[in-house]
Amino acid sequence: MPNGIKPTALRRAGKVDDAVPDADVPTGRMSAKLNDMPGPRRQRTTEQFDRLDSDGSDYLGNTDVDDASLKAADLFENTGPKGRRALNDLADGDREAADVLLEMDPNTQWRFTRAYDSGEVDGDELGTALRRYDGLDSDGKQEFDDMLARNGDDATKLAARTDSDTFDDIMSLGCGPGRSSLGGAGSLTDEAYYSVNAPSRSMAALASGSCLSDDDKADFRAGLAKASNDPDIDVEEDFSDAVDAVETLDGDSQQAAVDMVNDLGADGVRVTNGATDLGSRKHSVLTDSEVDDLLTSYDSYRNSDIATRDVADVQKDIDQIAESEVGGLDSAIKNGVNSDTQLKGLDQEVDITTDLMDNNDNVVVKDMSVDGDDGMSATIPGEGRRESEVDIDIESTDGRTIGVESKNQDYDSVPPVGDYRENLYDDLRNKFNVVSRNRDEMVIVTPTENPRSNDIISRAIEDADFADGFDPDSDLRFVSPDETSTIG
Repeated sequence: MPNGIKPTALRRAGKVDDAVPDADVPTGRMSAKLNDMPGPRRQRTTEQFDRLDSDGSDYLGNTDVDDASLKAADLFENTGPKGRRALNDLADGDREAADVLLEMDPNTQWRFTRAYDSGEVDGDELGTALRRYDGLDSDGKQEFDDMLARNGDDATKLAARTDSDTFDDIMSLGCGPGRSSLGGAGSLTDEAYYSVNAPSRSMAALASGSCLSDDDKADFRAGLAKASNDPDIDVEEDFSDAVDAVETLDGDSQQAAVDMVNDLGADGVRVTNGATDLGSRKHSVLTDSEVDDLLTSYDSYRNSDIATRDVADVQKDIDQIAESEVGGLDSAIKNGVNSDTQLKGLDQEVDITTDLMDNNDNVVVKDMSVDGDDGMSATIPGEGRRESEVDIDIESTDGRTIGVESKNQDYDSVPPVGDYRENLYDDLRNKFNVVSRNRDEMVIVTPTENPRSNDIISRAIEDADFADGFDPDSDLRFVSPDETSTIG
């Protein structure tokens, strides 16, 4: 018996040779390989050769892969029936991808075939994913291996369902045309690598901007892999835009975008893209630095204990308002990003605005964040010229102008702190004085129950100097946040 090889291993090697008659099976080395396997594994491995269909058998006889039958034995030992089924499918239509499958390392091989066997990707998608993987250089393969280990089938789907340019964008992620230069292209050796398939980002582009750390790149890709499951995500356009966005950002805003994509998946992609589109990329509602502020505020707000909605819902409302070109959105956002409390106010303002746009046929939204610079001022007897603001300016179908003020404050819960209560009273009284001289009606949206019975509100109404013709009993209304459809 040659070199102590068991008779069963010799017989099994002969059966492999019989199962793939067109392949060049080195029976000696095959015997040695099988001899090293435990009996049940040896049997399972060789049975996969018997169960190859004609395409799989023919492929092993014609591929240019060196020692294809030995590598097929490794595949079958590593993956069992799922590897054989994948090889059969690839041999039928994508032999280039079949070559890749045979020659990759066992862990990566197992993860690709698992995604196929579970139905997460079909044969065509598996072939695409394998060819995308093969186009990466050694660093790229290592990073994708890490993503496979972390995200499993989602990583395979990401490679399968993005086009080559988008996949290259994701895998060459590192530095971009950001707002601060980090030096020449030579400084990028440790931060970026390229696919051998002509990446879409140039060295010049990658030479400037803010570079992501290895951990941030891994987190961002993990979020994209998770997002690829969302049927409403365009894995090509949305992902490419997200890569452009995160490479353009700097410092805290870049970290905020990475964290939101990683944690929220598709919603993180939508928030990052939507906020970036408010800048010079699309709407030009905000400056780039204001986009930074919005993203960092979102990341803080979503982790706070006062958030009333998901940040994706807030951004969705802002997207709608921006597309509708409602005036004053820039001011509303700038006034809402200085703290979690102020972002909560912005959250309610945009929620009310889109609710009025979608569910109230009695009014038209004209502007947001109308203040003294927009003419919201008046001369008040005994006080001189005063200014105030309203969050939303609307007009009813009969031509009446209505100022809507969103108040997160529950006035029944105001602590007994004299100065604080007095400031709330002064703000309301001044608002009543000024707005009543500039609008036909005023609506306060507040969670306060029975607002007119609250001592701060009732005292402000009693002491206010309303304009002639403005009746505070009928022209001043209080509604809860879920009653905005009744305005007008």
